[in-house]
Amino acid sequence: MKNLVSVCLLLVFGITTGIAQNEVPCFTNEMMAKRIAENPDIERINQESFELLNTLGESQSANRGGTVVIPMVFHVIHVNGPENISKEQIESGVTALNEDFSLLNADAANIDALFQSRAADTQIEFRLANKDPQGNCTDGIVRVYSDLTFNADDDVKDLSGWPNNKYLNIWVVESIEDDDPNSVILGYAYLPNVVLWGPDIDGIVIRSDRVGTIGTASTSRTLTHEVGHYLGLSHTFDGGCNGGDGVSDTPPTANANQGCNVNQNTCNNDNPDIKDNVQNHMDYSSCRLMFTNGQSDRMHDAISTYRTSLVSNSNLAATGVIGTPDICAPIADFTSSTYQICAGNTVSFADQSWNGTPTQWSWTFQGGSPPTATTATPTITYNTPGVYDVTLVASNATGSDTETKTALVYVSGDAQYSDAPFAEGFESASNFSNDWIVDNASGGQTWSHFSGTSYSGNSCVRMSNFNSDDGNIDDLISPSYDMTSTSNNTMKFKYAYVQRNTDNSDKLRVLFSTNCGQSWILRWSKAGSVLATSNSQPSPFTPSSPDQWREVTLNLPSTISSSDNVRVKFEFTSGGGNMLYVDDINLGGTVGFEEISAETIGLKLYPNPTENNSMLSFELMESERVALYATDMMGKRIQITNAQQLAPGLHTIEISKAQLSAAGVYMLTLEGENMRVVEKLVVY
Repeated sequence: MKNLVSVCLLLVFGITTGIAQNEVPCFTNEMMAKRIAENPDIERINQESFELLNTLGESQSANRGGTVVIPMVFHVIHVNGPENISKEQIESGVTALNEDFSLLNADAANIDALFQSRAADTQIEFRLANKDPQGNCTDGIVRVYSDLTFNADDDVKDLSGWPNNKYLNIWVVESIEDDDPNSVILGYAYLPNVVLWGPDIDGIVIRSDRVGTIGTASTSRTLTHEVGHYLGLSHTFDGGCNGGDGVSDTPPTANANQGCNVNQNTCNNDNPDIKDNVQNHMDYSSCRLMFTNGQSDRMHDAISTYRTSLVSNSNLAATGVIGTPDICAPIADFTSSTYQICAGNTVSFADQSWNGTPTQWSWTFQGGSPPTATTATPTITYNTPGVYDVTLVASNATGSDTETKTALVYVSGDAQYSDAPFAEGFESASNFSNDWIVDNASGGQTWSHFSGTSYSGNSCVRMSNFNSDDGNIDDLISPSYDMTSTSNNTMKFKYAYVQRNTDNSDKLRVLFSTNCGQSWILRWSKAGSVLATSNSQPSPFTPSSPDQWREVTLNLPSTISSSDNVRVKFEFTSGGGNMLYVDDINLGGTVGFEEISAETIGLKLYPNPTENNSMLSFELMESERVALYATDMMGKRIQITNAQQLAPGLHTIEISKAQLSAAGVYMLTLEGENMRVVEKLVVY
C-alpha cells in the first residue's frame, strides 16, 4: 500500500472542490479541519492512525472470517416537517447501503471493465438495532423534536446519541451548517480514530433527503460514501496524484470527479498508469458504483483496530441484531398538514409513531368533524372558531401509547378587526394575550408582552433571545384584519435589536396570510448585522432611546390589501444573539418603492465576482413588471433588461460582460412597480 502521510495532511486540512449549484457532497474534510483548529493534537493522532493501518497492510484482512455485522441507530431530528422521514424510507436506506457494500446493487453491471475484477463484496452488513442501550425494545429509530435540525452540526449529537462502541449513530437533519449560505452540504462523518479523541461525536450527520430510495430521498449514495469514511476510507482524490486515497488498487486521482467520464486519467505517475476509478463510492462522481478489494481490506483493518467491540458477538446479541427480533410497542406521535385554518376547512393528520409499528389507531379531535377516527391518516373538518387539542392512541399486539398535542389547531372565523386603519401599540397586556398567537415550538424563551421599554407609550413586545439555542424559531401571529374597507396598502412597524457579537445571525421575517395562517407570503427579511439597529453589546439589550429603533414600511400587494382576513406573522430565528423588540404596528398609508432585502425574494447572483457572464435569479410573490439595470462607479446607468411583466415564481436573468463593457464594480438594481432591490457585482 502507498504511504498515507500526505493523504492524512490533505484530509485533515481540507480540499476545496467546486461543485455545480454549490452542492457539497461531503463535508468530512472541512469538519476535520475545524476539529484540528480546536485541538491540534488530533493531527498527530490522524497521522499515527494512518501509519498504523499502513503497517497492517492487507495481510490481516486476508485472515478475517466472514461477514461482520454492524448495529445502527438513526436519530431523526425534526420539527414535524418533511425531514421527519418515515420508517419505510429509513429501511430503504439500510437496504441500499447493504446492496452497495455487498456489490448487489442493480447497477453494478455497469462497472467499467477495467475495474470489474477489483470491485468488492466488502462482507460488511448493517442492521437496525432491536435493543436500545438499556435493553428496551427499539426499531433502531429515535425521533427528537428540535430546531437544531436546521443548519445542523455536531450539536445535534447532544440531543440523542447511543454509545459509539455499541452502535453506528446516524443523525438525520433538514440541513447542515456551512459558512456559505448558498451551499448545500449533503453529509459528513469522522474517521474511526475519532474514538481516540472525540467518541461523543463519532457517527454520521446526513440530510434527510439523502437517506433511502423512497419518500423525500433523491438519487444519491451519500450514506454509502459517509459510512466509507466511518470505516476508515479517504476520498480517492484526497492525496491528489501523490497518493490518492492510499489504497493499493484505487488509482490516484487529481481532483474530485463530478460528472461520469469513465475514460479520464488525471494522474500519470502511478505504475502501472491506469485511468481514474471514477465509479468509486469515495469519489464525488454521478455514477458511484463500487468499492475496491483494497478498500474492503482497509475497512476491515479499521474495524479490527478501532471498532472491535461494535462487531463482537456479545454486542450483536445485546443490540438485538442477531436472533429473533422482538416486536416493539409503538411510541405515539403524529403530524398535521397545518395548524391554522379558516372555519369550514380541513386538516389532514398522519401517524408518525415510532419504536414499533402500530396496527390500530384511536384519534380524538376536539372541535372536529368527525370527532374521532380509527385510520392512520384521517382528514378532519373544523367548522367552529377556536383552539383545539388532538389525541392519538397508537397500539399493536405488544402495547399502546398516547400522545396529546394541546392547542394544536387554531380555527379562525371572520376577521376580528374591520375598522381601518389598524394600529397596535401593545399597551394592553390582556389584548396581547387574547388576540395574538405565540408559537413557541422549542419550548424555550419566546415572544411576550413587555413593559420595560417602548418606542411610544409604556409597552411593546419582546423576543427573549439572549439565551436561546441557535436555530430556534418563534412566531408571533397577529389577530385577523379585514382590509376590504380601505384602499391603504402598507404596513409600518418599529423594532429594536442589537447583536450580542458580530458573529450572530439572528433573523427576523415578516409574512402575511389571507387564509387564516394556512399559508404565508414573505414580504420582509433581515438578519445579522443588517437587522441590527444599534451597536452590538455582550449583555442583554434594552433600547434606551428612540435612536435605537428603526421604522419599516412595507407595500402590500393587492392579494393582501384586498383580503377580508389578513394575518401578520413575525418569525424570529435565533442565531445566538440578543433581544429584539417590536412596537407601533400600523396598517395604513401609501408609499412609493419598497426597498427590500435580497433574501426577501431569494435573490442570488452567481458567479460573483466573475470574469465572464453572471446569472441573477429571484422569486416573485406576485405578478410584477420588472426591469434590471446596472450602475457603474461613475454613476452611468446601463439597462440590462427593459421592463417586462413577469408571473409569480422563479426567474433567471443572464448578465453578459459585453453589456457591461468593462471590468469594474457595478450596482445591479432590480426594480418593479412595488419594490426595488440592489446587489453589488464585481467584474474582472
